[in-house]
Amino acid sequence: MQVSVESVGNLERRMSFSLPAERLDTHIGGRLRELSRTARIKGFRPGKVPAKVIEQRFGDQVRAEALDGLLRETFNNAVRDQDLQLAGNPRIEKQGEGELDFVATFEVVPDFGDVDVAKLNVVRNTADVTDADIDQMIDNLRMQRRTFQADALGRRSRDAGNLVAGGRRAHAGRGHREGRHPDRFGRDVRRDRAGAGGSGQE
Repeated sequence: MQVSVESVGNLERRMSFSLPAERLDTHIGGRLRELSRTARIKGFRPGKVPAKVIEQRFGDQVRAEALDGLLRETFNNAVRDQDLQLAGNPRIEKQGEGELDFVATFEVVPDFGDVDVAKLNVVRNTADVTDADIDQMIDNLRMQRRTFQADALGRRSRDAGNLVAGGRRAHAGRGHREGRHPDRFGRDVRRDRAGAGGSGQE
């Protein structure tokens, strides 16, 4: 495998490398033979599909997958052999007319040299939590998890809606005595306490 690395900046590097053609062909051939044993194609029994049919059907896909896998493997091996520490993901592009020639551009981690940690000053930030802070957090959690409960008539209380206090019911800003209730349209309906005579609307 031919690999060359050049510096194009303080931290930027450009690596040129070529993929081994024999390894690519070996990988493609092995994958096609595997597909010939497992592929199900109409008109052929499993394991009896001709190699030419398998190559016509899956050849391009298998070659693309093999090329991508070998490209990553070759680049990683080159980075390890060159003892490089990448600071991010590389940008890999084809180089020239050759199908197996590539160039990768990336940045490396700077060399900080030997650092004497005994001479470093470390600032540790601390925070004091008071009772007021805890009470405020509890109030916030209560507000976030509050739920509505149904009133005596089975309705859900809403803002400026049904409030029960001292035997009187306030609904939408109007007072109602016991024995009266608003209907579903918000009108004040008086219910007959004796159960006879129906109901009247005021």
